[in-house]
Amino acid sequence: MRKSKLHLLPLSSKRVLVSTSLIMLLSGSAWAVSSQETVENGDAITAVPQQHRTIKGIVKDANGEPIIGANVIVKGNKTIGVITNLNGEFSLEVPSNATLQISYIGYLNKEVKVSGNQVSFNIQLEEDSKTLDEVVVVGYGTQKKANLTGAVSSVDFEEQTKSRPITTVSSALAGLSPGLQASSGSAMPGEDNTTLRVRGNGTMNNASPLIIIDGMEGSLNAINPQDIENISILKDAASCAIYGARAANGVILVTTKSGDRDKIQVNYSGRVSFNSPTRMIETMSNYADYMELMNESCENVGSGTLFDQKYIDLWREKSKDPNGVNENGVPNYIAYPNTNWLKELYSGGMIHEHNLSVSGGSNKIRFLLSARYQDNEGIVDNTANKTYSVRANIEANPTQWLTLGTRTYASQMDREVGDFSNANTFLRQSTAGTYPEWNGSFGYPECPDERATANNPLYKLARNDGFKRYNRFNTTLFSKVKFFKDLSWDFNFNYNRYIYETRQWGVPAYQTRFSDGVIVDGITPPSQLSTSFGYESNYSYTLENLLNYHHTFAQKHDVSALLGYQEFYKNYYTVDAAKKGLIDESLNQFDEATEMTSTKGATQDYATRSVFGRVNYAYNSRYLFEANFRYDGSSRFHKDHRWGFFPSLSGAWRISEENFWQPLKGWWNDMKIRGSYGSLGNQVMDNLGNFPYLATYGTNSSYNYLINGSKPVIVKAPGLVASDFTWETVTQMDFGFDASFLNNRLTGTFDWYRRNTKDMLVAGATLPATLGASVPKSNSADMKTIGWELSLGWNDRLENGFSYWVKGVLSDYQATITKYAGNDAGFYSQSDGDGKYYVGQKIGEIWGYHSNGLFQSDDEAATIDQSELYAGKWGAGDVKYEDLDGDGKITKGEETIYNPGDKSIIGNKTPRYQFGITVGFDYKNFDFEMFWQGTGKRDYMLSGAQFWGFTSQWDVPYTPALDYWTETNTDAYFPRPGWQNGGNRVTSDRYLQSAAYGRLKNLTVGYTIPKNLTTKWGISRLRLYVTGENLLTITPLNDAFDPETLGGLTYPINRKVAIGLNLTL
Repeated sequence: MRKSKLHLLPLSSKRVLVSTSLIMLLSGSAWAVSSQETVENGDAITAVPQQHRTIKGIVKDANGEPIIGANVIVKGNKTIGVITNLNGEFSLEVPSNATLQISYIGYLNKEVKVSGNQVSFNIQLEEDSKTLDEVVVVGYGTQKKANLTGAVSSVDFEEQTKSRPITTVSSALAGLSPGLQASSGSAMPGEDNTTLRVRGNGTMNNASPLIIIDGMEGSLNAINPQDIENISILKDAASCAIYGARAANGVILVTTKSGDRDKIQVNYSGRVSFNSPTRMIETMSNYADYMELMNESCENVGSGTLFDQKYIDLWREKSKDPNGVNENGVPNYIAYPNTNWLKELYSGGMIHEHNLSVSGGSNKIRFLLSARYQDNEGIVDNTANKTYSVRANIEANPTQWLTLGTRTYASQMDREVGDFSNANTFLRQSTAGTYPEWNGSFGYPECPDERATANNPLYKLARNDGFKRYNRFNTTLFSKVKFFKDLSWDFNFNYNRYIYETRQWGVPAYQTRFSDGVIVDGITPPSQLSTSFGYESNYSYTLENLLNYHHTFAQKHDVSALLGYQEFYKNYYTVDAAKKGLIDESLNQFDEATEMTSTKGATQDYATRSVFGRVNYAYNSRYLFEANFRYDGSSRFHKDHRWGFFPSLSGAWRISEENFWQPLKGWWNDMKIRGSYGSLGNQVMDNLGNFPYLATYGTNSSYNYLINGSKPVIVKAPGLVASDFTWETVTQMDFGFDASFLNNRLTGTFDWYRRNTKDMLVAGATLPATLGASVPKSNSADMKTIGWELSLGWNDRLENGFSYWVKGVLSDYQATITKYAGNDAGFYSQSDGDGKYYVGQKIGEIWGYHSNGLFQSDDEAATIDQSELYAGKWGAGDVKYEDLDGDGKITKGEETIYNPGDKSIIGNKTPRYQFGITVGFDYKNFDFEMFWQGTGKRDYMLSGAQFWGFTSQWDVPYTPALDYWTETNTDAYFPRPGWQNGGNRVTSDRYLQSAAYGRLKNLTVGYTIPKNLTTKWGISRLRLYVTGENLLTITPLNDAFDPETLGGLTYPINRKVAIGLNLTL
């Protein structure tokens, strides 16, 4: 039997240049790929015997347009197959009486019998409505994506977890959906410090979206990423109104996996990740250079030099021979250290993760059982975290009219108690002249002239021991009763329990000056060691009853309705205590300490009740309408303002279903325009507690006066409250369209929205200072937000089987204050703690001075009065500001929009043009994908020693701050070094930073072992992959900062390189 290769047909001019280039780069044979099963590729396809005949044909869709890349194979012999060319044509040698199987994504498979002498075929495929009408999870149900009237985006999170080293779900959402902003505050193991915003900040109070997991409110940090199937983001009032007062800031719906009724599967995924900081910066690690810089700074502020020149010379000399020893036999690199503290503190770490699940079922039951273990060492010592979690999703159908089930998960997280916050804070005071650790002791500054405040961060980290433990248990019991074919009743009951406990105690440690062996900071005696415990417990329950109705009249009028009732209750309890004076350092239990130093505790609760409903109507899947309402009551408001009604209306028109659109169907497959308007409420009160409408008493356990020999607990007088305290209300208008082109290879979605937030809680009108009470919060401000969102995607498969895809999301918004009571003077500063805003202010405005560079001489500095910024002497190397009001001096005026002095709006810190770009392909058994995420425009004013180098005499500059003015470096970026002249560090356009960035968030290369091998091993699928996270960052931002965190001294975002596998039995 001879063998022959299949050859690619010539490319027509219809193909884009990218496709042409990819084909030229790729070698190998084409093979047929079924939508149900992939045909294993090989170098050649077995030729047919001589009695076989050659047939030809064309594959078209219902409109007569050719289908490119359709699979044509012989049934029962997968080795005989071909893919249609750019004209939808194919040619194939087949046995007599063969049956052809034709398939293509989005179309129903079709079989054609080859009989008689027929050699030419004209084959038409029908659209697969199940594939084309993607189902999207919405509030209290699902809808076909084609029938959606609201702004909803969906993320296939299961695909994300197959390769990405996801530590927290919230951080992994960045850039995946237009309008969803995910900003990481830090990457501390065990903490979810990612701030999520849907369409920006909709309020000046809590703007976090509502998180719903399998229909119940939950926490993204509590769920195993591997258990998630998909995530829906509800963005406009039409899609969110069903959740009423909890959904003013959008809703994120998480749906977990369930079993397949037809088979039982065992899935395992595991990975090992190697982690390091994404942007590793450096402090001055050459101690001699630091001493010289400190002396120069001291001279600039007029305090004389700090370090004797002999020590500077000694350090330079000993650094030339680091392995030499001093008179005490101590190596020079220890006795005369040049420590890079960031490399010592951020030493790197690994993450081990293992996930195992069993799923399956029958026509009576389906189930998913899963377990997860993750060990995150952290990139800083004593900050490790271990997580254990289990899940059981079970659904049973004992009869055709009854469904019973549960969705239950539990987790435990154990964290180490290293005081990273303290160590990181003192990192800026850690000089290179201290060696970290040697022979069981922590180092102390070696230079006699060094200040005692020079720190050892590792010593700070090691002072505590103990544990932090977080336990969660969440279970939902549900039932569904079908009274009739069109009418059903759902009952859901959810119970959630969270327990946090911590035990911490002091650990004796000491510091040594290694050069002479002197213990400078001795071991802490037991009498000075402390022990403490903390306990927090909260529980909640949710009870729901839902009636669902759905019926289609005359095959064209589709009507569905939902009516529901929900009851929610949550209770908190906390207690903390600390004692000092251990009897023995090895006995750290609470009873072993002698002196109580603090005790505190609290309990609180709140409840809500709601009635809600929805009605949907669709005429011939062409004209779509939806109405929602929710009537919410909350215990957080006075009985006269407790209830709120939140309705919405939306509609859509599928223009592509009209007859006049049919001529366009060949290339413009689908087009839908939609609009919505609705109202939502916000009951989240930030730090106002659960009874903000009541004047409550407070206590103070640290009263600083002795009465009868002790400091008593005192009761503080109640503050003022606003009598008309009520809901914040959000009304939102949304217009958008969804479209697909070129056999659904190109898809696009666009939304424009306007959101009005009314009655925001802010500080009310200014009260007389003699009143002796702070201004109470009241519903005194309004805000308008206008924005847009765009999503584009391209998905295609070439003739040789090469599949590739490109997807991009882009969004933007701006928010403006439209009402603010109590600021008639027009203050723009938010520095007073009350957050003064003025009407017309764009949220995120940055006010500052304009700079004309640096003074190049003392005489030049004397030409303008900048004494309001700094009363001392200005000189060469200081910042020169522009006199905008022409009064001959630099002032801030009254800090109002009417008298801003020499300040003006110089930027805005709102992140603009947030984007995400995904590019990937798979070819034969290889797959590749990379994901970029970032922000197109953002201004930011950095601060602190991490940026300026010196803000106090104890700071150690970071290397980016070393480009400072001297007589030989007059074009420097930073002013002359020194800490006294704070006027050099005020907000100005000279030092305003661009925080725009693009980050290679993920890059993955995978290989799936061929089935002809894995089936021999009893394995259904085995995929190996290598992946990297946060591999590259492109930004003009100062090198000492990460554009995602921007906060400076935080636990760094990790760069991860991981290897892993996905196994299915």
